[in-house]
Amino acid sequence: MSLLSAVTSIIAHGVLPDRIRIHWTLGMGPYYGPEFAPAWLVLLLFPVLIAGTAVLASVIDARVRNTDAFTEIRPFYIVAVLGTLTVLLGCQGGLILANLYA
Repeated sequence: MSLLSAVTSIIAHGVLPDRIRIHWTLGMGPYYGPEFAPAWLVLLLFPVLIAGTAVLASVIDARVRNTDAFTEIRPFYIVAVLGTLTVLLGCQGGLILANLYA
């Protein structure tokens, strides 16, 4: 997933403008903070975030792998980690598509 995120960022960098929108209020009241960010920064942070999450999950798995309590829940842990990585990758794709078609 880290590689897929990096490839997605590389492809999107050639298509997106220099600054992309990172926040939409959708009529839900005031928002204080940036609405735009440099595209290169956002596109760099997504692969780093996904890779960091994967490494952290791997470290946790390695540290508690042999405990009895973790052995019982390990299949759920794997699904949760893959689900988290998929959501992050989906957020990256959604942000790219929102900036392309908004």
